[in-house]
Parts: sequence; structure tokens; C-alpha cells
Amino acid sequence: MKAFRLERERIELLKQRRLSASRALSKFKRKCPFILAHPNDIMPASPEFWAWYPVKAILNNPNEVEVTSMSFEDVLQDIPEWIIAWRKARIDELTDKIRIYDLPYVGARYSNQLSRMKLAACVFTCGQAMCPSERHSWGWQEHGYLYYPEYLHHRCNRIRWKQSRKPDDEEAALSLGKGYHKEFVRKMWTSGKLEFDEKASSVVRKIMETCGWNWKTMTVEELDRLDPRLVCLKCSWGHRCDGERRVTVRNWRAAVCDAFI
Repeated sequence: MKAFRLERERIELLKQRRLSASRALSKFKRKCPFILAHPNDIMPASPEFWAWYPVKAILNNPNEVEVTSMSFEDVLQDIPEWIIAWRKARIDELTDKIRIYDLPYVGARYSNQLSRMKLAACVFTCGQAMCPSERHSWGWQEHGYLYYPEYLHHRCNRIRWKQSRKPDDEEAALSLGKGYHKEFVRKMWTSGKLEFDEKASSVVRKIMETCGWNWKTMTVEELDRLDPRLVCLKCSWGHRCDGERRVTVRNWRAAVCDAFI
């Protein structure tokens, strides 16, 4: 019983230390100029922070050592270099999935890889079973299409179901809180369920070619700014906009979705 009690006390202590580490990280993120200057970039969250070796060393201190949010201040000064290395590894994961074969070779540099991911023709879907369906104007769509930077911040990259049979050593600190299902908790960022959609990518390319734009260089941001309006000639039986007939006019994102209904 004594051994059991000491084990439970240690688990509870580690929970509190993880929560202290998360508070320190959250406070730092709200003020760090490096982080604020790149709002679209993915950032490591609490699970990654706990696993970072200098943080892990603090968390695993003996019970008699007091650990508070202040204990992580020195570690946080080195966080920009760690974030850059962590982010590059995640971007490498994603660029390996992009199957657009007729793009010019851009090399393995991080900036070149990121420029490829920003292309409007780079389209992902989520294969996660818990990913919610989206209501579409013509019915239910199984999964929405994700463009840069949406697929980087897609929620399924960071959440998982609770593992009810696992000893409750981390689950409480990983809780998502209000607004999320009680059975969801945080996890380390992974692109494991993101899938490159070649068919949707092909539709985006055709849209840009129809508009006379170069799909090999056009980004999502540029295409959103140009905001083309499109009519499907198949849906309208070959009739174009002539001021007499009613036709459905779509923006480019809606046109990609409707192409598969």
C-alpha cells in the first residue's frame, strides 16, 4: 500500500508540474516577438514542450524539488532555435506527401519546401475517423479540403481519443477543456492522417489554367485575393452567363468541392 501511495503521489506531482510547464509556455508565446511575427506557422504545444529534453529534466526532478512556472524561464530563452528545428522536421513530413510531379525541383531548403506547400494546387484531406463532416450546400461532404495554412492547424493533427486503459499519468494535463468532447485530449503534432488529394489538386490546376494563370507559382493567398467566379458548363448544360438564364456561380473553393458531388 505504501508503494502504491507513493506511485500515485508521484503521478499527481508530475501532473501539476506539466500544468506549470504549460502555463509558462502559454505566457511566453503571448509575448515572444519571434512567435508573434509568424502567426501562420505551426508551433509546438504542451505535449512537445514536455518531451523536450531540458523541460523533461525539470519535470523529472525528485519529489522534494519544488517546480513552478518560474522553473522553466531559463529554458524558454533557448526556445526559438528549438522551434525552428521542430518546425522543419514537421514540414519535411508534409512535403514528402505532396505528389505533384511536374513542378521544378526546388531543393531541400526549408524556405523552398514551404513555398511549395503554399501553392493553391497543394490540397490535403483528413482521414481521421473523428474528423467532423461539413455541411455543404448540396448535402453532407465527408471531409473538407484543406489548403495552406489550414492543414497545418487542422485540429486532428493535435488531438486523440483518451486511452481509458492507460494509467492516468498524463490525461488530466492533456485535457482540452471547454468546447471539446470530454473523450478528446491533446497529442503531439502529427500529419499521419493528412492525405494529399491528387484529384482535388488537379481540379485547382484546371481552374487556374482556365483563368490563364500559372498554377506552378500561384499560392492560396494569391488565388483568394484574385477571387475568380466560376460557372460549371456541365451543370448548366453548356450555357454560359448571358443575363437571361439562372446559373450557379461559385468561388474557386466551392468549385473544387462541387466537382466531386
